[in-house]
Amino acid sequence: MSVATYLSEGEPLNLKGNLLTVAFPKSHSLHKESLEKKENKEIIEKGLFEALSTPLRVSFILSAEANPKGQEQPGGHFIQSVLETFHGRLIKEN
Repeated sequence: MSVATYLSEGEPLNLKGNLLTVAFPKSHSLHKESLEKKENKEIIEKGLFEALSTPLRVSFILSAEANPKGQEQPGGHFIQSVLETFHGRLIKEN
């Protein structure tokens, strides 16, 4: 599975300083474990830097608060806030 596929199941939960915390539903522990691998974290952090021109570190947690896909994602407001703060933009690949 690609990093993007696993990451798409997570929800940005918190941004403190340069640490972005992404939450996954407890049923997605495999996603969390895979993304925590050094090479995968490096891919994600490099992508964030390229998109936002700001170095960010990522952290992954399992949370009962994370919404499964298909339900309304309150993280949508969080993402918009991060984009505005860093003058970033979303790039959607087909």
